[in-house]
Amino acid sequence: MAAIEYKIKIDNEIVGLEKVNVATDPQRQLAPDKAAEALKQQASMSGVGKTIAITLGKQALNYVVSNYGNLTGDYVTQQNIQAGIEIASTVALLASGPVGTVVAAGNIGVRLLNDFMTREKHNRDVEILRMRTGMMGYSGGRL
Repeated sequence: MAAIEYKIKIDNEIVGLEKVNVATDPQRQLAPDKAAEALKQQASMSGVGKTIAITLGKQALNYVVSNYGNLTGDYVTQQNIQAGIEIASTVALLASGPVGTVVAAGNIGVRLLNDFMTREKHNRDVEILRMRTGMMGYSGGRL
């Protein structure tokens, strides 16, 4: 069997954690109109990247905190910690750019809708229990 040799060409020079643009190659030079377009695309992608990173960080922190109440028996503190994480992640999303602002607005809208639906379900359950126990006769079922 003959040995197979692969050659991989790398176009980027990396110094530390920063990418250095190779300006000496004429093929890599962009026209001014295309350079503006490339900057806009790069900025939008960085906003998407920040949004994804913040969302994943929030999920990871909530996963870590999710068993706090089971381990300590203090479920109120667990809820307070999770509420703090949610507020911090929403603020971070708002600060990350336009993509983050849209995602934060969507998260807030979903949260409000879930709270409304939960409240309505609890009210319906209370009404059913009042009818079952005969408490509808007391002040029309009101407390």
